[in-house]
Amino acid sequence: MDALLGTWRLVSVEFIGDDGEMTYPFGPDATGLLMYSADGHMSAVLMQQGRGSFDGMAVRRHLSDVSDAAVRAAYEGYVSYCGTWTVDEGHGTVTHHVTESLNPAEVGRDNVRAYTLDGNRMRLEPVGGPVRAVITWERAERFR
Repeated sequence: MDALLGTWRLVSVEFIGDDGEMTYPFGPDATGLLMYSADGHMSAVLMQQGRGSFDGMAVRRHLSDVSDAAVRAAYEGYVSYCGTWTVDEGHGTVTHHVTESLNPAEVGRDNVRAYTLDGNRMRLEPVGGPVRAVITWERAERFR
């Protein structure tokens, strides 16, 4: 669907509990990008701000030099995957067919999302997931 094509900036990730209480698993200032290409590829990155650094670690040093707690905190505050995508307009869903992911358990999975478009905003809600989530994206302005 042409309306989904392009790059989207993350606005918010909200989890909604059974009691209606809303939480922000990546914090209120999470950032990210979602890209849908015309040739059927997609990529998603979501990141919690303020994850800290690896104790001043230089970019190319090995993770074995970093504490397990620091690695875990960085991992838990970051989601990244890519693959291909398909749309079922009749059901109002977009499916992310995951081929690569930071989380090895995601590789080979299909992430089905109900989508709603409203102007330059798009809401995605996982279908059949263990938690009700609303992920809001805003169309990114063209990079200049």
